[in-house]
Amino acid sequence: MGIVPVGNRKMMAQAIKKIIVPELRKQGFKGSYPHFRRKQDTHQELLMFYITKYSENFYIETAVIPLTGYLNSEGDLIPPNKVTIFSLKGKERFTVGSDVVANHDGMYFVMKGLSSEEEHEQLAEEAFTYLKTSEPDWIARCSEWNKKLYESFDEDDA
Repeated sequence: MGIVPVGNRKMMAQAIKKIIVPELRKQGFKGSYPHFRRKQDTHQELLMFYITKYSENFYIETAVIPLTGYLNSEGDLIPPNKVTIFSLKGKERFTVGSDVVANHDGMYFVMKGLSSEEEHEQLAEEAFTYLKTSEPDWIARCSEWNKKLYESFDEDDA
């Protein structure tokens, strides 16, 4: 397993910035690539793009935190404007597409074999179709599905 070619990673990041980020901004998301947040009345929605280092894939993770910030496992409160997906425990994250793939790991978007700007932009457009951030209950559906998944793991352990 080798490291993803820098050109491929760079083109994918540029495609995400060109295709997805303007749409997120229209929908009220703030932040800069790869971390975004959107404040709602009762919570804050987090979103992160992650281009893996050792495979030619990228994925999108989401989460919900209280408006007051995030209390980490050490008991420290991370302010709401400083929290990123990396701050949260695995059980508190949702990988976009986890609800539509059989292995529940989430939807990986494969960059392998892409060589042009156009191909990377098409992949960014495809990825955005799974995000559904314009739907008012998108994050609630993600959170509810994630909760059910982890409850099923707890049942298996019992």
